[in-house]
Amino acid sequence: PRQSMLQARLGHSSAVIFLGSEERVMVAGGWDQDRKSLASVELYSVGQNNWQQLQSLPSPRGDFTLQVLNSEIIAFGGYYIQDHQKVYPGVAITTWSESDGWSDWEEEENKGGKRNGFMSVKVPISWVHQLCEVR
Repeated sequence: PRQSMLQARLGHSSAVIFLGSEERVMVAGGWDQDRKSLASVELYSVGQNNWQQLQSLPSPRGDFTLQVLNSEIIAFGGYYIQDHQKVYPGVAITTWSESDGWSDWEEEENKGGKRNGFMSVKVPISWVHQLCEVR
């Protein structure tokens, strides 16, 4: 059986990443069983069947998406509740390199975007060219 996450959560986001040749799954944010917003980040090793705690996101968030772009992991969208109001954090980015490991998360200021409840998917650029071709 697969090992359970370190922190039970819902409304989180996840992304498959490769560190060297090893497949990993990053899980971040969401809400705990009491609906408290989470900033925690975990990394699952598929080959070793174990979880490790990583540095938390700068702001908690749920109902958002993670996307992998080269060596960057990008968290965008989502929200958390503060004083009964939704707060929408800015885009947060961390990077990984074989020589330095994980960088600290850096969060941009939110410039008014209120995005949550969506997902994203990476597609080959050839699909974009085909779909956007002028006929």
